[in-house]
Amino acid sequence: MDYREDKPNHPTERYGTDELYRFLLWTCILLALLRLLFGHGLVSYIILGLILLVLSFAVFRLCSHNHPARRQENRMFLLCVERIKKGAGLFWRRIQDRHTHAYRVCPECRAVLRLKRKRGEQELVCPRCKTQFTVYIK
Repeated sequence: MDYREDKPNHPTERYGTDELYRFLLWTCILLALLRLLFGHGLVSYIILGLILLVLSFAVFRLCSHNHPARRQENRMFLLCVERIKKGAGLFWRRIQDRHTHAYRVCPECRAVLRLKRKRGEQELVCPRCKTQFTVYIK
């Protein structure tokens, strides 16, 4: 019986795939398709270099034995993706509500506040940090 069968997280095991690995592979595929558009010029060779760098990093992560470092990289990647999704969601919500609501940022805690669109000056209290401030809505 192999000693690795009963210990799946043995230090000699390779890290394997995760969300960052899949993102790196899709990035390589998209860069390869982009390279087809540029023919054989200088830009094409720069894109080829990027493809090789990204692909080598993906293979390095796949074959790595340093599990804690790879988990930390994946965790940081997922945090960045979450922030981007949150920002995009707020952007689309602001576009949809542009006629009925105004969005303002608390000067103290930087929380985004959604306000009914009433023209003029308004006194606000931030629900997060309880700071009072004045905003003007056109």
